[in-house]
This record gives sequence, structure tokens and C-alpha cells, in this order.
Amino acid sequence: MDIKRKKRKEFRLSYVVTVACMCASLIIALLIGIFALQMFERRTDSQMMEEVEADSYRFNTGISSWLRSIMQLSDAVYYDVIMNVDYQVHDMTKAFELLYDSSKSAVENITLFDADGEVVFTVPAAVKKKEADVTSKEWFQDAMQRSENIAFYAPHVQNLFESGTENYKWTLAMCRPVLLTKGSSQEKGVLLVSLKYSGLEQVMEDTASGESVYLTDRDGNIVYHPQKWLLTEEEKAACSRRALSGNGRRKEDGTYFSVQNIGYTGWMLVTEKESSAWKQTGGRAISFYLLMAMSFVTILILLNMLVSYFVTSPFRSLQKAVQQIQSNNMDISVEKSGIYEINRLGEALMQMTARIRELIRNINEEHEQKRKLEMDTLQSQINPHFLYNTLDVIVWMIENQKPKEAARAVVMLAKFFRISLSKGKNVITVKEEFEHVKSYLYIQNLKYKNQFTYHIEMEEGTETLTTLKLVLQPLVENSIAHGIIHMEDEGEIWITSHLEGEDLLMCVRDNGWGMTEDKVQSLLAGEAKAEGGHSGIGVKNVNQRIRLYYGENYGLFIESEPDEGTSVTVRIPVVR
Repeated sequence: MDIKRKKRKEFRLSYVVTVACMCASLIIALLIGIFALQMFERRTDSQMMEEVEADSYRFNTGISSWLRSIMQLSDAVYYDVIMNVDYQVHDMTKAFELLYDSSKSAVENITLFDADGEVVFTVPAAVKKKEADVTSKEWFQDAMQRSENIAFYAPHVQNLFESGTENYKWTLAMCRPVLLTKGSSQEKGVLLVSLKYSGLEQVMEDTASGESVYLTDRDGNIVYHPQKWLLTEEEKAACSRRALSGNGRRKEDGTYFSVQNIGYTGWMLVTEKESSAWKQTGGRAISFYLLMAMSFVTILILLNMLVSYFVTSPFRSLQKAVQQIQSNNMDISVEKSGIYEINRLGEALMQMTARIRELIRNINEEHEQKRKLEMDTLQSQINPHFLYNTLDVIVWMIENQKPKEAARAVVMLAKFFRISLSKGKNVITVKEEFEHVKSYLYIQNLKYKNQFTYHIEMEEGTETLTTLKLVLQPLVENSIAHGIIHMEDEGEIWITSHLEGEDLLMCVRDNGWGMTEDKVQSLLAGEAKAEGGHSGIGVKNVNQRIRLYYGENYGLFIESEPDEGTSVTVRIPVVR
């Protein structure tokens, strides 16, 4: 007894040592990881800030270069063509056209307006729309209030001139005040250079390929964004807020961004990079820190394994035994170790598996007995049901002085019961099942004085397949009782069979009254009562028998609508 206590005490001490070593390893690894992560984040922030600022400078240079070329065009138009030239005397059209041709890849049109907003010259030639009020435009009013300087405005639809289509192009307005010479006097005018918005898009795409960069005006309104038309109002507000936060580089909500002014325009260039970019830019650094942490933890784990091996080996033996049980292998054997508690646990596990094997065997035997009893019970419920209905028909014919019909009915009854008994077999061919229901329909048709007709069709190849017997007759009986007997018109019943994949489908369909969904469920549950004393229990029993014999995926499937008739399909697997 003392020896057992000593071993138990040593085992618990080893367990404490194992847990302590593992905890120490995890704590040290966690501290190393936190330290490495902090160092990496600081280094990443610094690198990302430098990269986003360098990218922003590069983008700014490219955009500014494009804008300067447009400004040079404006200077050439003004100083070389318009300035000090009497526009009423000299024709400036050819000069306008030469300058336009040199820049038409980026320029939509060049237009000179007088102080009243009337077109003096425009290239390419166009007719101003009568309803277009140039003097109400922001760019015109601003230019008329200034004496010099070029101004750029946010994108807008150019709809000043007549167009052959209903579609107008998006443009950027660049305008400047000019002095027009008219005889011996000068008056103020406005030079408008409408830039193609697609030109700005192309410049941005070429300059900032694969980067997140956008432009706003001085008020934060978006001038360009690669997904401008897809942005939500919340996203637009975020872009505006960053653009108006002032020049410099920052980090916000995991995004690094830089804001720079674009000279001459008042526009703000915002360059963004997601923090996830560290996975590409800082992979080496994080790999180095992780390697250090993993090396240290590996050393600790090796030491821990040496210390805890004696304690964990018995548990591994138990684990293998439990895995065998999970794989439904109850014939296990647990090796004994030097630890008392582990040995007792192994013995208890083997005793438990022996008891489980015994219980499983008993459950299987009980289940098989129960299944046979249920099949026999259902069979006994159905067979008397067939007999009672058939005898009713024969008695009725004898009482009405119809011996020939009665004799024919007796012959059909004999055939009916010969197939019903089938020498004790539960499974018969589809052909026999159809002969059985044909006998039943003949007798019922006599009873109801040809109140209905019936049609029986077997798809070729199905007659030799096998089926659980007595599955169609209860369905036909309920079809007559529920749907046919009270019809004013002649009723019709169709009985068919066909294959669907690996399943055999036998269908009983009528043109009777039909049923509601509630009544269908009641019929399947065996609660419905048909007219004339018939019971819906036959349908329930058929459904239960099919499910017991073939499985839960098979059985009866009923489709019915009031006044539309009923269709009951028997689905069973193909068995030859």
C-alpha cells in the first residue's frame, strides 16, 4: 500500500514538472513573439511611411508634368494667338487648330468667350447650345473676377455645345482670364481649355499603376479616384477627410497615406498603402524574428520531452486504445506500465469495452426482432383489410342476383389471395403486384357499377423487377374511397410504373376530388377516415413497410390539390 502511494506521488510530481516546463516554454515564446512583433511593427511603420512618401512624390511629378504641358498650351494660345490681335480683323481659327492638333489627345476643345459669355472662337468647330448660360458657370465667374492665373476645376459633363448624340463627355475645365483686342479698345474674356477626363485617367493609371492614389480639389471633392463611381458616401467622406488633413504622411485605421499639393491647381494628391503590405515588404525581418523564437522554443520543447517522456508514454498507450474504440474496434489490449493509476485505468477501459460489445450485440438482436415483429404486425393489419372489402363486393353481387359476376369475382378473389399469400414471401415481381391490383380493381368496379375506369401500364423492363407486395392495393382503395365514389362524372384511375435512375417508381393517379395538404399528412399518419367505412391506415402501413424494408429515403410521396385529383408515387430501389 505504501509503495502504491509512493508511485502515485512521483507520478503527480512528474506531471507538475511537465506542466511547469510547458507553461515556461509558452510564456517565453510569447514574450519573444511580442518583442519581435513590436520591433517589426516599428520598422514596418518607418519603411511604409518612407515608401508612401516616395511614391507620392513620384506621382506628383508625373501629374505636374502633364498639367504643365496643358498650361504651356494655354500660354501659347493666349500669348501667341490672342494677345494684341484684333479678333474682329484677324482670323485666329487656323492658329487655334494648329495648337489643338498638337494636343488633341488630351484636349477636348479650346474655346474663347467674350465678357457676355458668347463664343469668339472654338476648336474643333461647334455650335453653342442656345440654352447654355456660360455666365452662370463657376469657372467663368471666377475668371472674370481675376486678372490673371490659370485655374482648374472638378470634372463635369461638357454640355455647352450641340452634339450629334445624347451622350456628353466628362471633362476638366482649365480656364484663365484674357484681354481681347477689339478695335482700339480691350475687353475682358475667358479662355477655356476643356481637358479630356480620360486623359487624366490615363496619366494616373500610367503613373500609379497598381497603387491606391486619388486627387481631390481644395474643398475635398474627388477629382480622380480609380473607383470613383463605386465609392459609397462614407468612403467619399473618408477620402475627403484625409485630403483635407494637410500635407504630410500619416497612418489611420491601418492605412498609410501621404498628402501633397499639386502646384498651380490647388488639388490634393493622396497616396495610400494598406498595412497588409508589410507581408511583402517586411517578410525577411519577421521571418528572422520567428526563426529566433522557434529555435528557442524548440530547445525548450526538447528538454521538456526528455523530462516528461516517462509520464506521457503510458497515456499514449491509452490514447491508442481509445482511438481503436473510436474506430469501432472493441477488441483492445492496454499494455501495463509502472504507474498504478494508469494500470487501473487501462483495466477499467477493457472492462468497459467488453460491456459495450455485449450491449451492442443485445441491441442488434432486439432491433432485428422488433423489425420482424413490426413487419408481421403491419402484414396482419393489411391482409384482413383486403379481405373485408372484397367480401363486401361478393355479398353485394349475390344479393343483387348476379351469379356470373359473383363467380367472376370469386375467381378474381382467388387470384387476389393467391398473390397476397405468395407462399409466405414478402417480395414479389412488379408484374404480380400489378395483377394483384388489377384483380382488386375488377371487383371494386363491379361493386360501384362501373362508376370509374382504370388504366394499367407497365414500362418495358419493370415487370421483372421485384417489389414489396401489397403496396398498390391500399393506394387504389383510398383513391376510390377518398376521390372517386362521390363524383358526378366518371372517375378514372391510372396505374403506371417506370424507372428513374436507380429507383423504381409506381404511381397511382386519379381525377377525383383531391385533398388539402393537411389531409395528405393525416392520411400518411393513418388518421384520415374515408367514406364508406374505409380507413386510411392502409396508406400509413404501406409507407411504414417500405421505409422499414428499403430505408428512410424511400416510401410514399403524395401530390394532391382540391378538385384536381391525387397522385401517389411509390419509390423503391431497383432490385432484380
